[in-house]
Amino acid sequence: MSDSVPSLDTLAELVQQIQQTHEELSAQVGKAVNISLTLRNWLIGHHISQYELRGSDRAQYGEKLFTELANRLKSVSNCNRRQLYRYVRFFRLYPAIVGTLPPKFKNLPGIAETLKNHGEWQKTGDRPCTVGLGIACFVCFVDGRFDRRIDWD
Repeated sequence: MSDSVPSLDTLAELVQQIQQTHEELSAQVGKAVNISLTLRNWLIGHHISQYELRGSDRAQYGEKLFTELANRLKSVSNCNRRQLYRYVRFFRLYPAIVGTLPPKFKNLPGIAETLKNHGEWQKTGDRPCTVGLGIACFVCFVDGRFDRRIDWD
């Protein structure tokens, strides 16, 4: 991934960003696979959410966005329509995962805003889903399930 912050104004840019995220994070092995897939899935949900909010051509796709994305992401594993919905849900339910992102991902579109919001949620306690998602415990979201947990201690 380049050091510049990519734009997510078009569906093509969104597809490219998801493909790059998948390629970079799917390349790791062993225990890192679960962590990488969790981060990959969370980032895919983040990318889609950012596109839904700010994409210049989003109105063109509307409710067909997930179907169109799934069609264009056939080469990316576990990116069918149902999984894409789950990734967005995962991102929205577990925003605190942003704090565990490696530094090279923290300059992606919208991540800085998500990091800022995460800091505010930690101070106010407004988001109960952020409790317990620190370094000691990482909630895994692999293959669309919220049932795995990796303890780093």
